[in-house]
Amino acid sequence: DSGSSASNGSLVTENTSSGGTSQVWNINPVQIGAATPFVTYEGEWGLLQNGATVVSQLVPQPTEFVTAAIEASGRSYAHLVGTASSVQWRNLTGHAITAVNIRYSIPDSSNGGGIDATLNLYVNGQLRQSVPMNSHQTWTYETDSTYFGSTETPGNGESAFMYWDEVHVPITGAAVQPNDSIALRIDTQNTAAFYDIDCIDLEAPPAPLSQPSNSVSVTDYGAAANNSSVDSTSAFQQAIAAAIANGKTVWIPQGTFYLSSQLTANNVTIQGAGMWYSVLYWNVLGSYTGNNLITGAGGTFESFAMDSNGNRETHKYGLNLSGTNWKIDSVWIQHAGDRKSTRLNSSHITI
Repeated sequence: DSGSSASNGSLVTENTSSGGTSQVWNINPVQIGAATPFVTYEGEWGLLQNGATVVSQLVPQPTEFVTAAIEASGRSYAHLVGTASSVQWRNLTGHAITAVNIRYSIPDSSNGGGIDATLNLYVNGQLRQSVPMNSHQTWTYETDSTYFGSTETPGNGESAFMYWDEVHVPITGAAVQPNDSIALRIDTQNTAAFYDIDCIDLEAPPAPLSQPSNSVSVTDYGAAANNSSVDSTSAFQQAIAAAIANGKTVWIPQGTFYLSSQLTANNVTIQGAGMWYSVLYWNVLGSYTGNNLITGAGGTFESFAMDSNGNRETHKYGLNLSGTNWKIDSVWIQHAGDRKSTRLNSSHITI
């Protein structure tokens, strides 16, 4: 007869009659799933205080209509309601944290279209900042029993879906050190009736990249960072044309650039300063040219973020590429296609 046991990373088999060890294997940890630059903590894992509760739905839904818990990761989330209600986690990543991404849900407005609110972020019990949140791009409602209808306007008790959105912000002040606490808390200036927290990503983004050699900057053609009154679409398209004609890279500096229609980029490299630093933001409400945010055949797209103000009726697809020989590396896409958030991190997709 023989048996086995595990101890300190080793698997030992032994003869149960003599008690002698016959074989020993060392067991090394294995990475399961993607290697990401962030660590995710579920809302329901946190320390809940002052009326905060966990909402879960672990049994099957009797209909195809969904609930907030079904749409949540792990089918559970933290529900904060009332002043001082909070959820708190400990930074157990082993390194300093300088930014967070929060998956959250706040109420719709009574007539649809969403609301604006904030939620306060604390480190070691000290207020650091108010995190902006809204529900303008969530809360879609079914309009019939076949589960295919949808509207942005609540009405006669229709079931809702698309509960969750995300917001990411650098943490104001000093980095959150290992074993420090980080909390989301409702204070009197946080005006939403409730705040549901599905999860929080803790991250320390790398420093922004510098403009590469042999590149043209979109600002050379009139693109303006952090100015929502300037439409930078033409400037981007001119920079893309110049880069293609001269065999150069298109460079997107730090900042948010506002665009009003689809970009076409064929067999060109477009690079930003990083997903946390270079943001392309599309206004897709009202008149908009194209069904996508960026389209093209071939090319490289790396180190920037894409976002839009699209809702269920007006969303556009993100990177819609055709052909072969294209690469997407470190691109963060929000509110495009079905409005989910996608981060292509650390590795890349090459076709």
